[in-house]
Amino acid sequence: MPISNTRPVNTILVVSLLGFGIASRTALYFWNRSLWLDEAMLALNVTHRTYAELLQPLDYNQRAPFGFLLLERLAVDVFGNSEWSLRFFPFFCGLVSLALFSRLALRVLPSAVALFALSLFVVSPTLIYYSAEAKQYSSDVIVALVLYTIAISELPQRLSWTRALVLAVVGLAALFLSHPAFFVLAGLGSLWAISAIHVRDWKGLALLASCGLVWFMLFGMLSYRELSRSPILIEYWEQRHGFIPVPPSSFTEARQLFETFLAVFENPLGFAFPGFAAFLFLAGTIDMFTRDRKLFFIILSPIPFVLLASALHMYPFSERLLLFMVPCLLIGIAEGINVFRTQLLVPSLCAVALAMLLAKPLATTKDFISGRYTVEEVRPALWHATTQWRSGDLIYVYHSTIPAFLYYANDFGFKPADYVLGGEDSGVLPDAGVVRSNSRVWVLLSHAKGARAVERTRIREYFNGIGREVIKSEYTDDWHPFGGVWLWLFDLTERNKLP
Repeated sequence: MPISNTRPVNTILVVSLLGFGIASRTALYFWNRSLWLDEAMLALNVTHRTYAELLQPLDYNQRAPFGFLLLERLAVDVFGNSEWSLRFFPFFCGLVSLALFSRLALRVLPSAVALFALSLFVVSPTLIYYSAEAKQYSSDVIVALVLYTIAISELPQRLSWTRALVLAVVGLAALFLSHPAFFVLAGLGSLWAISAIHVRDWKGLALLASCGLVWFMLFGMLSYRELSRSPILIEYWEQRHGFIPVPPSSFTEARQLFETFLAVFENPLGFAFPGFAAFLFLAGTIDMFTRDRKLFFIILSPIPFVLLASALHMYPFSERLLLFMVPCLLIGIAEGINVFRTQLLVPSLCAVALAMLLAKPLATTKDFISGRYTVEEVRPALWHATTQWRSGDLIYVYHSTIPAFLYYANDFGFKPADYVLGGEDSGVLPDAGVVRSNSRVWVLLSHAKGARAVERTRIREYFNGIGREVIKSEYTDDWHPFGGVWLWLFDLTERNKLP
């Protein structure tokens, strides 16, 4: 049975919401902040490789879909090597996602629920942020929305040869652009298989199985292979509890599972009250199940496969890697808000619930629009250094700053003889002999908050011990947990201080 919304909606309100979404994403894109560590690591791969070389394992433990890498490289070739070019495709995906989600919500949801969902989608801080980030997560969202739209239109129709061919091609394109597209395809494909079995459409089931086999093989080549050969990434996500215990075998694991579930509503959803948002999601999905089971199963079908992949340590159930699930989660939350109006008959609670959910996203969006949101502003720090650079100066680059520095080094005229790249752990401090021949040394650090603040202090104390600090510039950021850039200049002319 097709799902459709025949109730009238306030067109002016919809257009206003979409206009706000376009404006917020465009503002953040055009503020053109510096590339930060994660972006710079991927950007160096894109800009320093040919199209064919992008098929090889990427440097800096980076992982991204091959189709996304091709489009990034194409943007650089067409528009030149810049932040604008590297963020163009994610920005494009962010804008088109607004239209796709609006069309999907207005088609399948009651008018009030559609407006609630669209409001949450428009101001979602993570969706806005990743629309101006040179990473693949914005394309994950648009691919998921395209697949949902197709499923809404086609399920549960019988599969013909033509439909199967189109479905196979769409699935392949989705996997080339998005790793988590496999979970969406697996969920929707399972629903299609159940439908085919229900009506005894054995031919359609065979065609679907063929499509699924092709998708699974491509996923194995492009996604699982990449993750399995990266023990560093696996260790990183294990430390962040990205791999959940399903099923839990102890109280500790059960608590971890519950905390992971709540964490999703804080990141990537970005709500100030994750427990309240989780409650609305559960209430909304229960109501959706009683009202429209087809929509319920379509929207939630990828979740079991993501949980399974996480339990097998194949895919983290955490943070930005779940951005593709944000549209379906927001639909569930919007349904939960509507429960106050339809089931509890307390319309005023709808406004209260919506206000509680929108408060933090709107505040963050204001920072996006005003240009106050930055991460690691390496570019202005390097500009500052070049304006006061003297012949014979040397710049020491902290290990977490190296990718961003290397990306910008040529733009600011830095040659290999002008800088020293720092190491990690015991190699975080430069050799005294390296800096002995220079009268002035600049020190550039970024991504040095949290646990790495100890290293930042250690480096500064080291240079203060062998010289005198004459310039101190800090480009701090309170929004990002690792944000901020530190630039110091030390005069080392007092040679007797050197060890």
